[in-house]
Amino acid sequence: MNECKGHDHDSDTHPCSGEKEFLSKTAEEIDRIFSEELDRLRDELIGQRIDITQGEGRKTYILAVRKLTERFK
Repeated sequence: MNECKGHDHDSDTHPCSGEKEFLSKTAEEIDRIFSEELDRLRDELIGQRIDITQGEGRKTYILAVRKLTERFK
């Protein structure tokens, strides 16, 4: 990646503005996919009649969320 030494990074005409837009859209896509996977995980556990709000079910959910988060690092 080239280091930009310009001052007007928010301008649409600035040389790195396309790169910033690409990175922003990529981050948004990753967030969208993560959110979908989190919903799927929650729905899957609830579908198995696991109460994810307390006790062992909550522990199971937290561990599964941690594993999911690791996949997105």
